[in-house]
Amino acid sequence: MKAYIFPLMVVFALLFSACSAGYQISTMTPVGNKSADVNSIVFEDDNCKVIYNLWGEGGNAGFMIYNKSNQNLYIDLSESLFIRNDIAYNCYVAQPDTKVNTYSKSSTAIVGSSNGGVLMSTGSKEAVSVSTISSSSVPLINICIPPQTYRTFSEYTICNYIYRDCNLLRTVMNKVDGRTVNFTQEESPLTFKNIIGYRIGQDQQINRIETKFYLSQVSNLMEKTVVGLRNDEFCGEKSPVTVSYFKVYDASKFYMKLNGASSSQTH
Repeated sequence: MKAYIFPLMVVFALLFSACSAGYQISTMTPVGNKSADVNSIVFEDDNCKVIYNLWGEGGNAGFMIYNKSNQNLYIDLSESLFIRNDIAYNCYVAQPDTKVNTYSKSSTAIVGSSNGGVLMSTGSKEAVSVSTISSSSVPLINICIPPQTYRTFSEYTICNYIYRDCNLLRTVMNKVDGRTVNFTQEESPLTFKNIIGYRIGQDQQINRIETKFYLSQVSNLMEKTVVGLRNDEFCGEKSPVTVSYFKVYDASKFYMKLNGASSSQTH
């Protein structure tokens, strides 16, 4: 009988490990006038387009700017800001990627790195988590975008932490276990926006375009619901190499890998 104990323990451990693997998929809803498809979200004014694809681990808050005009467009970084949960940061000035805690007005979550790097549900009306943010001092500059060309700006992630809620299970064992929570714009625990200041040609007048998103949905899903396998095809010929891909990919979403739950905590 003893000979079977160790193999059985290994089997149970493997089964638990397989069940606990999963992903948290977050959906950010854009606010204001925009166009969107599975690959991009586009805001624009008379002079430029600001193009987003949020997909990635932790979410990509960066963007591309397309100069629609017939003159050089100058991004003025001294007039541009990245704002997450009402806290403003200098916009794309080559500062190191640091851990950032932010303020949440929601009564259901703190966006921050409390309790081992996860977003925590709380019962408080307001909650603040604080950390020191280190950055290098880099002079703000104007960045030129020639007519009918693109330029990419990328520095910040949207959120690097798992959102925890009593309605979300961290151990996803089947298609219905993980569950989903939804938020209106008013109750969302996470928002971000970019305010971009720019000039056209020799005109010294500052124009501004503002783009904003709020977290509208969080789902904990099984790995096989999120990740699939396929053989890519080119010119009618299928590749012999099987590659993995994200089945839930969308420009308005981002993901975090779930780390499962301890035996005493399932949420």
